[in-house]
Amino acid sequence: MIVGSGGQGVFGNPSRFTVTLPLPIHLRGKWQAAVRSLSWPRSTENNSVLVYCDIIEPSIINGTLQPVLFKTRPVLASDPTQAYVEETSTLPIWHNVDAPSLTQLTIWIQESSGTPISTSGVAVLEILFRKISDSS
Repeated sequence: MIVGSGGQGVFGNPSRFTVTLPLPIHLRGKWQAAVRSLSWPRSTENNSVLVYCDIIEPSIINGTLQPVLFKTRPVLASDPTQAYVEETSTLPIWHNVDAPSLTQLTIWIQESSGTPISTSGVAVLEILFRKISDSS
């Protein structure tokens, strides 16, 4: 599934947006999700970026439960891109989905320091899903 912070059925900006799906997706059984690729407006240096998603089962991050879907490598001042940063995961890290069906999903992206990314431009994610069990 490819989702972005711009377009029809999307509300918000690159740092926090909600995507309404054209049709519901029913997830019978146990499912997991992972980010395959991510592009976002550059707003940081020397920080990682965390991607959160409201359909992900929370895990403990810095002592609190948070629905983190993806964490990037640190964005360095020496990185060649000026306006956007792109990250591709060659070895996806899978997270349990905590929703029996999907009609919309909310994504928020912030630096590891807790600061939201830039609100100008567009963020785009490719999210993979896999079924791991028939029972939920």
